[in-house]
Amino acid sequence: MLIYYLRDFVACFGATIFYCIIMSLPKKALWMSSLSSALTYIIYRVVFLSIDSEYMGYLAASCFAALSAEVLARACKMPATIFIFPAVIPLVPGLGLYRTMLCLVQSDMNGFASEGTKTLIISGIIAVTVAVVNAFFRNILKRKQLPKKE
Repeated sequence: MLIYYLRDFVACFGATIFYCIIMSLPKKALWMSSLSSALTYIIYRVVFLSIDSEYMGYLAASCFAALSAEVLARACKMPATIFIFPAVIPLVPGLGLYRTMLCLVQSDMNGFASEGTKTLIISGIIAVTVAVVNAFFRNILKRKQLPKKE
């Protein structure tokens, strides 16, 4: 079982490196964002396989991706979006989008509705989790940066 996780980690790390190069990420952020992306996917797989809930896997993984992006952004003094986009690349429901469009082309409206709903829920989970974590970090930082009253 560990060999499968290692294979997925290496594949995800490599794919994210190439994505980062294509998107012209700064070299300083290249390795950290790829590591974050690979760990994000491993977290998704572990949660999904351990509790048998795909949605919880996406929730945990996107929460980790957003948290790691915020921490890396502060540590590297770069915008968090530099780390967010590569981290969520492995979570994008590409197969769900493909199946949704396939059902639409084949005039399978029940399959289209079911696959489309599932894909929208997964996309919503990722988007809302990233937004909530970002807002949480901004709120905490705003409280820390308030000037002290004398």
